[in-house]
Amino acid sequence: SSAVQTSSELPPSHALDPLREGLRELGLEPDDQVIVRSVTVWAALVGLINALRFGQFGPGVELVEDELMRGVVSSLGH
Repeated sequence: SSAVQTSSELPPSHALDPLREGLRELGLEPDDQVIVRSVTVWAALVGLINALRFGQFGPGVELVEDELMRGVVSSLGH
């Protein structure tokens, strides 16, 4: 039987080692949960920016871009 991974599970610690090393070079020592959350926020913002710039949401979204961005950023902050 296969295990079902929930969204609250973190990847194995060794999977975060490259990111952890880069953060240490900046003088930061975040725990695994902070690293994963940071990557999640970064990926969401970059994804949203790309989707908006390349019209992936369809016509009319450019009229509400600011509101959409504010809403997404706000939700990521919780």
